[in-house]
Amino acid sequence: MCHAFENFKISQFILNFVGATCEYNREWWFLKAYLCAGIIGYSYIWITRNRNGRAGGFWPEVLTIACIAGIWPEFLEGLTKLDAFTGMRRNFIFVNLVAPERSTYSFLMGIVFARHDAIRKMRIGLHEFRAGIRWGIYICGLAAILIVRAYLFMEYIDVFLTPLFVVCCVEICTTLPTRGKIMNFVGKYSGDMWLIHGFYCYYFWKVVKVVFVSYEPGVALAIFVLLTLGTAIVIELFYKWGGILMNRIKLIKR
Repeated sequence: MCHAFENFKISQFILNFVGATCEYNREWWFLKAYLCAGIIGYSYIWITRNRNGRAGGFWPEVLTIACIAGIWPEFLEGLTKLDAFTGMRRNFIFVNLVAPERSTYSFLMGIVFARHDAIRKMRIGLHEFRAGIRWGIYICGLAAILIVRAYLFMEYIDVFLTPLFVVCCVEICTTLPTRGKIMNFVGKYSGDMWLIHGFYCYYFWKVVKVVFVSYEPGVALAIFVLLTLGTAIVIELFYKWGGILMNRIKLIKR
């Protein structure tokens, strides 16, 4: 059993519930990061609109986000090493909004691609090629992304890799209908699976032993995915049936 639930405190529960802290499950750190990314993202949309309410050009925005992602975190890291600015590391606004998680820059790049409909345009451009060439692009593209991400561990490069990864995966799933249906089904529960997976990796030892019953990574991953997917489905059904039950109770009271 996870020791984080021992010595229950209401203040700690509230802070975990709103995402301010993540003592119950360290994998939930991204809840606060996502909220802050949303604030930064909407601010970016408002700032980058011109007088007619329209966004700027695609490439200027892409280059702007790329430069910010590559320079801004390094600048702030160096700044906070100076004695005069070391206290900024303990400032909530600075840590979460001025110097956010590096994934925030991919979030901003996603906004740029969405507002310019760039994913659809990239897919249309790919269909200018024959099927065999397209498949070569998908496979080589995914391989290149995995190699670059594995051996050139620079997080800011995700602002470029993420859109390319999305395009390749969507094209493969679209081209292979059966595999696409499977990916769509799993994707429907991916958010819940992410929230759940930490419990099956670290916190509940009896389940952890089941996940790692085999020393083969592929087998462990398959068990892990099935467990998290099954739990996510059960949770969704629980909320669905709970909603139906509450509606019936309201009808009876009337």
